[in-house]
Amino acid sequence: MSVKPRTNLLLDIAIFIIFTLVITSGLLSHTLVGHDGLWQRLRLLGLDRHFLNDFHMVMALVMLGMVAVHLIIHWKWITSQLEKLRQH
Repeated sequence: MSVKPRTNLLLDIAIFIIFTLVITSGLLSHTLVGHDGLWQRLRLLGLDRHFLNDFHMVMALVMLGMVAVHLIIHWKWITSQLEKLRQH
């Protein structure tokens, strides 16, 4: 599968952004557990634990899909590198 470098760069940037969102939402969810005062402030913004957990899960699934696309795009390169390793 031939992909233009610009498309590959955009996919890589999107994966990075989604990965950052997954990490941030996971850290927020983990660090705010048991801190009711902080959760009350977040509720004022319309965020609650369920939303944050759902957002984290959806973003993680989106990221997995994008990484799968990335691997499919680069599959020929991956197999050629593995073949080179086998020859040595």
